[in-house]
Order: sequence, then structure tokens, then C-alpha cells
Amino acid sequence: MHEWHVGTEEHAIPLLASKLSVPPPPEVTLARPRLTRLLDAGARGPVTLVAAPAGWGKTVLLGTWARAQPDLPVAWYTVEAGDGPRFWTYVGAALGRHGAAVPEDADPERIAAAVARLERPIVLLLDDLHLAVDQSVAEGLDFLVRHADRRLNLVAATRTEPPLGLHRWRLSGGLTEVHAHDLAFTREETAELLARHRVPASARRVGDLHLRTEGWPAGLRFAAHSLYAHPDPDRFIAGYGGEHPSVASYLVDEVLAGHPAEARDMLLRTSIAEPVSGELADALTGREDAARMLAELERTNGFVVPLKSRPGAYRYHRMFGELLRAELRRRSPDQVTDLHRRAAAWHADRHMPPDALRHALAGNDWNRATELLVLHWPELIPYGPENDQPPAPPIPPPPASALRADPALALAYAAAFLDAQDRTSATAFLRLAQRHRDRMPQGQRARYALVAAALRLSEAQLYGDQAAVLPAARQMLDLSANAGVAAAARPGATAGGTPAGMRNGGPAGSATPPVRGNGGPAATGSPARNAGGHGVPASAATLARNSGPAAAGAATEELSPFGRAGDGVGAGERAFRAADPVTRAVALAAVGVAEMESGDLVAAGYALAAGLSEARAAGLTRPASACAGRLAVVHAVRGELRDAGEAARAYPGGSVADRAHAHLALALVALHRDELAEAAAHLDRAAPPAPAHGGVPPADRAGTTFPALVAVVRAGLSEARGDLAGAHRAIAAARADRALPPLVERWLAIAEADLHTARGDASGARGLLGPAVRDSGRDEAGGRRAAGEAAGAVALARAYLCAGDPAAAARVLPPWDDLEAAVPLAVRVDAGLLAAIAARRTGDHRRAARDVEAVLGLAGPEGFRRVFTRGGTDARDLLAAHLDAGTAYWPLVADLVAAMPPAAAADPPASPETGETLTERELTVLRYLQSMLSTVEIAGELSLSVNTVKTHVRNIYRKLSATRRREAVRRGRELRLI
Repeated sequence: MHEWHVGTEEHAIPLLASKLSVPPPPEVTLARPRLTRLLDAGARGPVTLVAAPAGWGKTVLLGTWARAQPDLPVAWYTVEAGDGPRFWTYVGAALGRHGAAVPEDADPERIAAAVARLERPIVLLLDDLHLAVDQSVAEGLDFLVRHADRRLNLVAATRTEPPLGLHRWRLSGGLTEVHAHDLAFTREETAELLARHRVPASARRVGDLHLRTEGWPAGLRFAAHSLYAHPDPDRFIAGYGGEHPSVASYLVDEVLAGHPAEARDMLLRTSIAEPVSGELADALTGREDAARMLAELERTNGFVVPLKSRPGAYRYHRMFGELLRAELRRRSPDQVTDLHRRAAAWHADRHMPPDALRHALAGNDWNRATELLVLHWPELIPYGPENDQPPAPPIPPPPASALRADPALALAYAAAFLDAQDRTSATAFLRLAQRHRDRMPQGQRARYALVAAALRLSEAQLYGDQAAVLPAARQMLDLSANAGVAAAARPGATAGGTPAGMRNGGPAGSATPPVRGNGGPAATGSPARNAGGHGVPASAATLARNSGPAAAGAATEELSPFGRAGDGVGAGERAFRAADPVTRAVALAAVGVAEMESGDLVAAGYALAAGLSEARAAGLTRPASACAGRLAVVHAVRGELRDAGEAARAYPGGSVADRAHAHLALALVALHRDELAEAAAHLDRAAPPAPAHGGVPPADRAGTTFPALVAVVRAGLSEARGDLAGAHRAIAAARADRALPPLVERWLAIAEADLHTARGDASGARGLLGPAVRDSGRDEAGGRRAAGEAAGAVALARAYLCAGDPAAAARVLPPWDDLEAAVPLAVRVDAGLLAAIAARRTGDHRRAARDVEAVLGLAGPEGFRRVFTRGGTDARDLLAAHLDAGTAYWPLVADLVAAMPPAAAADPPASPETGETLTERELTVLRYLQSMLSTVEIAGELSLSVNTVKTHVRNIYRKLSATRRREAVRRGRELRLI
């Protein structure tokens, strides 16, 4: 038996009523329903743990929640250091305020007995539980919860996870956890907080402040108080960070001071790196146990954030990192340069050029910086803007003398600032490089000009100037072709893949994912078919301009994007062919990314496939990763689901934008396959939900194609869950504060039209679709016109079917089984299913059966399911009838029918006329009777004897009053048993 004793002399000291009262709310409070719902659910279970460092709003949240519980008794106790043996006295007093008859000599056993006698459960809320450091307290609380006869619900707020045997509660499902990432303010909550402080808050201002604080509640409240009377809010936000006096004082006193000296030292030394791993931390500190220390800090400090994309790597919360670097400069300024040089050497040894360059520049290691630039420039430039990328630690500017001594240093700084998404600084250093280009030795000028052209190409992408990308790429190719400059390929590169162990690398020797469709294998740079269809953008012609020899019908050889732009095998194409492979890979990747941003998935797919092949052959990881992630999206939107999965998983360690595109592709694949939970998980990793922006990245940190596709997938998921209002909000958010290209706007119009159809508004859907269909029908290229008609016709036919006019639906649908190759598979499957439904409604059952069989043949290999399951009663009845008629795809059809509820599925199944119900085994056999399998084959499928199956069949006939197999199946469907 456990014994907990409290000396009687302790009871002579009065208890402080303030520790047993809910603390008063702050001057400005904010309702946070998403968190109070978590607490409401947790309070019905045994243990709720709110664990986060200082300043994350634990006490404010719990106080707000406790005051809003008129019918639920909440016993509050604020723990303080030094409570010692009086802990249980306070617990007993808190519970006694709500009717628990706890004796004065309270201990866990007596308290448990008193609580067990209560008529209804009570919540014991312990704030600052981490201050009760006595192990016996943790053991006593565990005992109390287990022996209070389910009358006690423990809610604890703490900075560190207490030793309460939480693993048992996790396994049993009795633990509700709220951590720092839950407590972080969303953009919507940030906007509301500023409004309640009477601070004018534009969407951009809210977004900037939220990005700088990462939603840290204390940081936001400090900012709100300062902004209230500030004459220049934008200037304040631009400079707000961990070095702000209020923030720095709070973090030093409440966070940093709470760690032992060795942990503080490691935090300070590793703050110069972003991200930091155990191995890098060992190199910076001289330790051998940094991985263990980082893991412990992550567990106890919400300002140390693990990176999902790199297991074992961490980053520091933005404001905490700024505070650490300021403290390092203040305490040990002489160490900063040496630490950066160590980090540069460590990253260079592991072939991580962008990080190595940044640290070399910060450590004034000019020779290493220019060497990295010359040898690894293709890996140093970004391929488009990153979405909400955490900023890297700042790089101090170089002295003017260093730039005069080596003009290439200006290019190195430009590359580093481009990688950090600092457009202003990058442009300034590019201008400096241009001004000093004549200082370069004659023998180095050709390479200098090539690298400068590549950086200007990257600058155009970062500014979103898509029109400048192709000319900049051509200039780079001209320089390479005319000067014979050969860029350095990575040592160990092979024609088939990248060497093992590279940063951001895919599997060594992996082949380029093929681009199926017109034009040949991906290695030759075949053009990609564009995308569209059910729940995703519609078709090549409706959504993108056509390009490529298959559509044009005139070209006789494969051309690069530089020959396809209009001059055939002219100057642009000749320069491309004469350029070295590295330069070609960079140019193709840049053009592919630009075409993707314009919404032209035809041209994007072509350039990305060719760029991926060239990059892998040259051993370049960064352009290969940029191509693979976006090519995966093109594959997924076209309906090439297997290829999309392969491309998305090829480079798991790519940049933030590359990984976001890969997860978007996997979300599309999962949506097509009706795997809604997996689709939602991938979508959240591609673009984490942000209520103020509808789950779409802010307009100034994303292009147009990516947020539009995110919105379309999010709308598809909302529609699948019956939340049509949420689906409309997602589409509206993609349009907010953005000037969308016509191609991208068409995607959203088609998705929005489908939402109107889903809620029965066929007229509204036709109104949205009319302009898209007419516009695409006026395009000059025949191939594009056919694809555009298919895209608009699919959504239009769905609207006509919704309006009860199958004849009109049949008229607008093109001959889907004879469409040009430019039409994506997703559209063809959708069109074919609607054609079959229309044929069945008009009485042409033979044609309906023929069409649905062909559709199943198209859909099966790629795993399409959503197109069927969202088809409603029409699709289910069509498939169920097809089982009777016989199909080569019986397992797929039977599985689809089972997954699609019949029209009145909400009602309980009717009982057979005999009054007897079928057993589970008999229901299984009845489902198999729908197929063409014989009794012997059914027995084999179910691992039963033939006689046993025959017995089940006889029972089914008797209970359903049937005499034949077909009659039993028909009767089972009438009774909604199958």
C-alpha cells in the first residue's frame, strides 16, 4: 500500500485562496473554440495534458475554459515551487470547494475515497504542475486517477511532461494531449487578437506578424500591446523579433534560464545553424552526445522543433533562434566566425552546397564561398519561391575591399540571398557583380558570365516574372554553347542516377519516371498531356495551351522548349543542343517551373520530364528534385497515378516547395483512389490549413498553380465529407488577393461548377461552364479544341444529369473512347461513366453495359475509385446491374458497390418475408452470387467446402423466398442487403 503523510504542523499555515481560484483573465481575451472543444472532450476522460513552454497561453486557455463550465465542477489549484508536503492539502481543499469531503490530513488514498463518493465527476485542474518536482506527487496523482471510481478527471498544465504513467493512458485512449503546436495562434486568431487590441490589421500585416512569431501567443500579445500606439505598424512588424526587449527578457528569464549550463551552451553554439542535427551539433560543440540532448530539449522545450522531412534534425522557433544568436554575439562574439566556418566545412563535406555557402559567407571564408559557387552553382540557385519557408539566419554583408579583390564574391552573396528568398539583397549583389565584371581575369570571364546568367534566371523566377524566364534561360544556353563552358558535374554522377548519400537525393541509379502518352519516353523529353477531370482541373485544351509535335502534327523530331517556342531547329534549339548537360538541366528545370506557375501543364510536363532526365544524367540533385516534385503533380492531375507516386517519392529530402508539390501530388492520387484520410494528411503536409487563408499559402508567398490545385483538392475533400460550404470557401480563398492566369481560373470555374451540381443547382453550374466551354471551343488548335470540349462537356453533362435531362447530357458528351491522347485519363474515365449513366437513363442498357466495362478497363490499372463512389445512386445502380450482366472486373465492381450506400441506406434493412435474417456468412455468399463464379469457385474463394456453400445457398433461397440465383440477388438488392 502507498502511504503519503502530511505533518500536522503544516496545517497551522493557512492556505492561500488565490491558489485555489481561477486566475483573472487578461485585459483582452480571445475565444478559441477549436481548443475548448479539445478540452471538453478531454474532460470526459481520465487525463488531459496541456504541455508547452512559457508563453504559450496554457493558463489563459484553461482559465477561459474553466469559467465557461457552469455545469461541470472544476477544482483549480495553481502549483508553486515550495508547496512540498502541502501539495495534497491544497488538492484536498480545491476538491472540498466542490463537495468532496476530504479530511484535513489529506493524502491520495483519502482523497480518492472522498471523490469516489461524489454523485457526479469532478475536474481537478492543476496549473504549473512542473513545479511539483517531488516524484511522490506524480505517483500520487496516478494513484488518485486510477482509484477515484471514474469520478475524477485530471487536467494538468505543465512545461514538461510529468511522469504520470502516460503511456498507459495513451494505449487505452484515455489521454487527451494539447501541445505547443496546438496552442499556436492561427492567422485567423492573430487577426482577431489584433482587432481586439484595436490595431489596424491588413491581411498582409497579419500574415507577416504571424510568420515572425509562428503563432507564439506571448510574442503576439507583446506585439499587440506595442502596435496599439505605434506610429508605423508596418515598420514595427518588419523589425519585430527575438531581440525585441520584452521578448528577449521573457525568453531569457522564462525559457533559457530554465536549462542547465551545458544545454544553454549547446543552444547558443548551434543557433548559427538552420537546421541542426546531432552530428552537426557535435561538430559545433565538440560533444559526442548532442543528438540525445537535442531530443531531450525537443521533449521539454516547444521552441526546439523537429523536422518531419529530416528525422533527427531540428530547427529553433524563429524568435527563440533570434534571441539565441543575439545572446551568442553578446556573450561570445569571438566564437561566431569560427562556428560558421566549422558549419561550412561540415556541410561541404556532406555535399550540401547551399548551407555550406551560407556559413562560408557568414564566417568570412571568401575562398571557400567562391569555390563553392564555381563548382556547385546549379545546386545553389532556387527554382521558384518557397511557401512559408522559415528564414535562415541572416548573413552579414562583406567589406567593400573583399568585393574588389574578388568580384565573384558578389555572385556568391547573390546566390545565398536568392536561396534565402531575399529578393532585394540578391538584386543588389547581382548589380554589384555586373558593375565589377571587368575585374575578373580574362580566363574566368566566360564562367563568371554563365553563373551570373543562371542567377538572373533564378531572380526572374523569384520575382514571379514568368515572361522573363525563357529569354534568361536562352541567354544562359547561348553563353554555354558559344564559350564552350562546361559546368562541373557532381563527382560520382552516372547517366542513370545520383550518387548515394547526397543531400536531397533520390535512390542511386533510379530511372526517370516515364511520361506516358503522346511523344515517347521521358528520357527524350516527350510532351506531357495536360490535366483535368473529376474533382481536379479539367483538360489540356480547357486549361492549357497545347504544345508538342503530337498535337501540332508537323514536327518530325523531338525539340526542346527552346525550339518549340516558335523557330524549330533555329538558334534557340541549336544553342540548347550545343550547351553542356548541366546548363541544359538548369534551363529545363527553370522553364518547367515557370510553365507550371502559368498553369500550362502541357509545356510544364514536357520541360520537367526532360529536365529531370538531364539533371539525373548530370548528377544534379536540386534541379532534379524541383522537376520531380512538380512532374508528380502533372502526372497526378492527368490521372497517371502510379507515375505520380513514383515521382513524388523520388526526392524525399528536397526543398520546402519540392516536398509541398510532392505531397500535393500524393493528395491528388489518394483523392482519385477515394482514400480520403490519406489525401487529407498529404494535403496538410503540402499546405497546412490556415483559416484566414482557407488553407492556401498567402498570395505573396506562392505562385498561382499550386494554391489553385490545393484549393481544388481541399474542395474535393470537403465535398466528399458533405461540407459543400467549406468546399466553396476553399475555392474562394484561392481567388482572394490573386490575379490568376486564365488557364488557372478555368480550373477553379470547373471545380466550382461541380460544387453547384453537387448541391442540385444545375442552372448555376451551366452558367459557370458556358464561358469556359465557349472559350475553349474558339481555340485555334484542333487538338486543343477537342480536349477543351471534353473538359467542359464532362462538367456540363453532369449538370444536365442533375437536372434530369440525360438526352442533353448524352449530346454534350464527346465520344470519350475516341478522344485524342491530349485528354487526360481522369477526364476520359469521368466522361465514360457519365455516358454510361446517360445511356441507362435513356433505356439503352446495352450501350451502358459496354461503356461501363470500357471505363472499368481504363480505371482499374491506375486505381480510380472516387469517380465511381461520388457518382451517387446512378453510379451504384449501374454497377450493381453490371454485376448481374457479367464483367471481367467483378472484384472491383463488387468492392465499389459495397462501398457505395444505396439510396435509402439511412433506414434499417427490411426483413425478409420469412421473418428470418441472413447470417454474416450467408450475406457474404449472397454477395458472391452476384458474380459469374460457380459454386466450386465461390467455395475456393471463401476456403469452404462445396457442400457448405450449397447449404448457405439453400438457406438464402429459403429466407429470401427465391428459387434461382438471379432472383435471390434481385431480392437481396430490393431489401438493401447488398
